[in-house]
Amino acid sequence: MLTLEWADGTYAFRLPMKMRIELERIVGLHFAAIMPGEFQGGLGAISRRLMSGTPSIVDIYQVLRLALIGGGATAADAVRVCDLYIGTGDKPDEPSLIVAMQVVSDALYVPESLGVKKEPAAAGSATAETQD
Repeated sequence: MLTLEWADGTYAFRLPMKMRIELERIVGLHFAAIMPGEFQGGLGAISRRLMSGTPSIVDIYQVLRLALIGGGATAADAVRVCDLYIGTGDKPDEPSLIVAMQVVSDALYVPESLGVKKEPAAAGSATAETQD
């Protein structure tokens, strides 16, 4: 789990398998509608778009919404904060993009099953990692 400064406070973010499956389903349906025949909903595809700076607002919104729920927020609170802070301008804001990149990287590269324990880090940064 990551604890990060974002939007109006400090939030816990986590993408457990259940949330990853939902993320891939939602994002996959979105891209299937605009790019038929080409699956773009996998976590790797989402990561590539985020890291290249070419994500869709759906990528950012759904990554953060589902990771907030995975981190312990209620579904209503996750929607509320995402609605308030994602995509309110002409393009996705940089802080939300950066947090989404950290969340997806954590989900892809720091499996909790390997005994990696995360401890809080300084404000505005990802948590520190230690081996058990």
